Order: sequence, then structure tokens, then C-alpha cells
Amino acid sequence: MKEPGRFWGWFETLAHRVCLGWRRREQRRQLILGGLCIEDEREDPSVAPDPFSGPEEALLEAERRKGIQKALRNLGEQGRKALEMFYLDGLSVQEIAGRLRVPENTIKQRLYSGRLGLREELITMPETAEERQGAPENPPLRFSLCGEKGNASCNPFTLTRSLLAQQVLIQIARSPKAEGEMASAVGADRIYVADHLSDLVKGELVRQVDGDRYVADFFILQKEDQESLHGWMRGIGRRDAEIIAGHIPEARGAFVRCPFEAQGFEWEDMRWIVVAVFLANLGIRRAHPEVYTVRRPIRPDGNRWFFFGQTCDVPKPKWVAGCNSSYDELGGVGHFWTPAVTKPWVFGPDRRTRPALYALVDGPKDLKTIEGETGLEDARTVAAEMVAAGYVVQEGDQLRLAVPAFTEAEDRTLCPVVDRICREVVEQSRKPGLQGLDDLLDDLGFEGLRPQYPAMRGFLSSDISGYCIEALVEMGHLGTPPAEAPGTWACWVWKGGVELVSWDAAEFRRIYHTGRPPWLPD
Repeated sequence: MKEPGRFWGWFETLAHRVCLGWRRREQRRQLILGGLCIEDEREDPSVAPDPFSGPEEALLEAERRKGIQKALRNLGEQGRKALEMFYLDGLSVQEIAGRLRVPENTIKQRLYSGRLGLREELITMPETAEERQGAPENPPLRFSLCGEKGNASCNPFTLTRSLLAQQVLIQIARSPKAEGEMASAVGADRIYVADHLSDLVKGELVRQVDGDRYVADFFILQKEDQESLHGWMRGIGRRDAEIIAGHIPEARGAFVRCPFEAQGFEWEDMRWIVVAVFLANLGIRRAHPEVYTVRRPIRPDGNRWFFFGQTCDVPKPKWVAGCNSSYDELGGVGHFWTPAVTKPWVFGPDRRTRPALYALVDGPKDLKTIEGETGLEDARTVAAEMVAAGYVVQEGDQLRLAVPAFTEAEDRTLCPVVDRICREVVEQSRKPGLQGLDDLLDDLGFEGLRPQYPAMRGFLSSDISGYCIEALVEMGHLGTPPAEAPGTWACWVWKGGVELVSWDAAEFRRIYHTGRPPWLPD
């Protein structure tokens, strides 16, 4: 092994799973169909080809097994016996007739009636325990991660993928429980619960306390938690919006001093970038870095992250301050997204195609000029891709940008105004509002996760920006949102050191003023 020190951990996991598989096979040997006991698992049609199939499959199999047993009992002794002898013993119709001392036609009739009755019974049998019992008491979770995740087996999304893992986590969201308590609460065999707990502990999503008890080691927000927090966030977001609204004329004045209108980009469209992205999101992040730059702990998968869970019985917020970007040392491309506005997915510019966009920042050009400035060998293909995606428009032999572009000149005009407004938002609304979060989390019963409160503060601050945008829409400052927007709606390009598009001033200076960023190839 490359890392001998990890052998015993690997061996322990392997041994645990082998024992789990052996126990499952032993349990299958005890399967009773009517009066017939199956002693050899090769005769058991329910044995899965994978001995390590998950507990959900085992629970579903147990559910189906009960249905089959019930269906066989309802067939009556004669029909059940004929089916068992034909399908399980492998006897022919003639052999069954000889053993039961009845005519072959009688056996054929019993098999036909038995198959028909069995089909009618099984067709109404629920596929899962949830269907049989109605809606599950504990709904599944949705998860978010702040940081970088890996592809290792201890990836938190992998560890929490199964329904049983989620049900277990909900049981221990705040209060520690023993394995047996969890198994009883979720209706699963204790060994399955123990198997999941072992992985969750190793992945640092659950911690063991008081000897044999376990509790979730990350925030899991249930319905009542989310309702309390959303009400609190909505109040802060509206105060943010009221401050921003008072300064929109100032922001628009700075916009007018830039060449966007001459390029065909009016304020009615650009405000979704200037107000919803620069003011309600990125500018606030730059003005409040201590909330968004909490150091994340290194995890077993080799990455640094914080993990968050929420039950799915509360709808996601309609307005989200979504801002995605791809960039390099020359510039980048960004776009605003939110569930409240539907727009199709479009091919996003990457490192290969972005140089063509940079070449068009200072005005329309023909393909030969772009090829000469960028050195792109496949400039024609790149240009065609950007036209198809909607980032570029072709007019005769000229190509021009179809989305606004920001350079350092626009940055010098807009960024000071945005930063000044956002500092006021942070000092008069965000900071005072966030001061009450620790007490609110304590009241909700999360005092055991106090070391993670700073991470939750940053997580919720992003949602507050979404409520700020929602309030700005309600106030009429962003106009009527499009019912269905084009793929490049609220997209932009930037070239050079444009601080306006960054959310971390220190990171911005590191990238554009101290050399090449570490993620770029040599």
C-alpha cells in the first residue's frame, strides 16, 4: 500500500461490510414462503447479485417479502402448494399431478389461478414503506456546501445520499441518540444504522458523545428552524433594500457616465447587474469580508468545507443572489441567476473561448483581426460557438459583443459609488441585524454547534441578499422580471483588473497585482 498507516482503517471497514453481507445472507436463508423454508440461498430469488446492497434495498425487499407472503396465504392451500412445487421445487406439471394424485389439467388450472391471484395481490402492494404508511414523518434533506469537495468516499454529498442516512441525521440533528433509539425511530435494523453511522463519523458529519450516543456535527435546519430564520432574514434584507433604494439615483448617475448606453445597453436592463449583483451582493461581500472569509477546517476528503442541511418541507426562496463566473488572469465572464427568472442554459465561455470575447471589449472586429490579436488557431469555430451561445452578434463581416463589458475605466467610475453605498448597508443594516443571530441559534437548540456559528452567519448572509433583491423587486426598483429570459440575460464580460466584479478585495489584489493565480497552468 502507498500509505501503510491507513491499512487498519481500510481493513476494519472491509471486515464490517463482509460481516454485514454475511448477516444479510443468513437472514435470507430464513425466508419463509407459506410453509416452505428455503435453506440454500441459490434457491432464493430475492438474493441480490451485490452482497453489499444498501439498507434501502433491504427495507424494500422486506416490504415485498411481506407482500408475497400475504399474497400466497390469500391463494389458499391448493394454489400455494402448486406454485411452490412448480416454481421453487422445479417440478413439472406431470410430477406435481403425480405427487398430489390429481389430474394434470387440475394442476394447470391451479397454476393459472394462482398466478392470476398472485399478480392481483402484488399489483396493489406498495413499492415502499413510505407508500404503505403514507408520507414519511421525517422528509428527506437537501444539502449545501461552502468550500471545495473531493471525489473521495468521504465526500459529504456521497455520505448523505441515501434515504436512511438522511433519516438518521434528522433524528440526531440536535439531540444525541444511541444506535438502538435511531433504529427504532426510522424502522431499520440496527446493523444498517451502525453501518451509516460509522461512515458519517469518519466523514466528520456526526460525532460520538457520552460513550454510545451520536449527534450531527453540522447544521440541519428543520421546518420550524427555517421558518424562524427566513422571517429574520427577510427583515434584514428589506432594510438593506431600503438603504440601496435611496441611493439608486446615485448608482444610475455613475452608470450614465460610462459608455454602456452608447453601446446599446440601457439602464432598464443593466440594473439587474448594477443593482441586483454589484449592490445587493458583491459590494456587500467586499464591505463585510469577515462574514464571508471564515477559515474552513480541513476534512477527511482532503478539502476544506462547511456542510449544511435543510429539510425539504419548506420551499426554497424564490429570489436568490446567484452570481457565477469563470475567469483567468486576463478577465472573465459572469452572470446573475435566480429561480424567480427562467432562462435556458447556454454554453459558457471557457479558457479556450474567452480570448475572443476579450478581443471584442474595445469594439466590433472582423474574424481576421480577432485571430491576429488572440492567436486562436480555431478562431472561426470559437466565434461560431460564441454567436450560437448569444455572447456575440455577427453583422456582416463584423463581430460585436451582445453583452456589456466592464474594463478598468468603468470600474474607476462605478466601483467607488458601489462600495460607498454598500459600506452604509453593512454598517446600518447587516452588522446590527447579524448581532442577534447567535441568540436565535441558541434559542433554536443549536448551542452544541457554537464553533460553527461564524460559518452559518456567512451561509445565511447570502440568503439575506436574496431577500434584499426580492424587496427591491417589490418596491419596483428592478422593473418587472422577465417571464422567460434569454440565456445571456444579466450576463457580462470584464477585461483586466475590475474590482467591481470581485467579492473579495484581498483575493482580487492577489490575482491582478501579484502575478498569476495558482490555478492557472504554467
